Amino acid sequence: MTGRDVASPTAAGIARVKTGVQRAVDDHAGQILAVSHRIHARPELAFRERHAASLLARTLAAAGFRVECPAYGLETAFAARTGGGPGPHVVICCEYDALPGLGHACGHNVIAASAVGAGLALARVADDVGLTITVIGTPAEESGGGKILLLERGAFAGVHTAMMVHPAPLDMVDPMMIAWSQFDVHYHGKEAHASGFPELGINALDAFLHQATQELPVPEIGARNFIAPARLVPRSNATRPVARVSPCSAHLRIARN
Repeated sequence: MTGRDVASPTAAGIARVKTGVQRAVDDHAGQILAVSHRIHARPELAFRERHAASLLARTLAAAGFRVECPAYGLETAFAARTGGGPGPHVVICCEYDALPGLGHACGHNVIAASAVGAGLALARVADDVGLTITVIGTPAEESGGGKILLLERGAFAGVHTAMMVHPAPLDMVDPMMIAWSQFDVHYHGKEAHASGFPELGINALDAFLHQATQELPVPEIGARNFIAPARLVPRSNATRPVARVSPCSAHLRIARN
């Protein structure tokens, strides 16, 4: 790749830039694979990914990236930057939290290693093509909304595009993109004897069941609703449910895809 390839982006010049990036990936292949294996061997849950965040940040720092870790007020987030110039600011997102009891069944070790590999490869051409490259470590993807917190705290301000790769058991040209939001609904009633004097109480469970079975929208194709198990508290001072007492409190958690 030469400066002429950048100044005059012909098809041949673009091909040479791509070839340079591909060679960089090949040069770092062993290191990328080792990072994936090391993260897989030590699964960590949301907001506790200290080993993974440190490993990724140190790997990028050793390659010349300017690394901030922790970042944006999150202990296991980081931002690693390289390049600069008039071109776009490209963010590559890293995920590295595991699933409770399942480890890295969702392949976040692959996501993390792939993001680092992409960053290392693009760093080789960033200055020549005028790119700013930032690899952002985004903790708590499985639960906790790490990317939401980062977005709210300015991690993506001034960014032109953000991307990530996700492993799958097959190649997918146009994968379905899923995002979800979660909210809690609390129902408050009035306890009463369920068979003797039901008219004196307000059954929170009735409202809970009506909401859960009647009022939630029917999911469209490509969208899903998930209702987490309810927490019923029949009496405010009870340590366990009382069958004869109408529930005075119920809790519904809904996750919307």
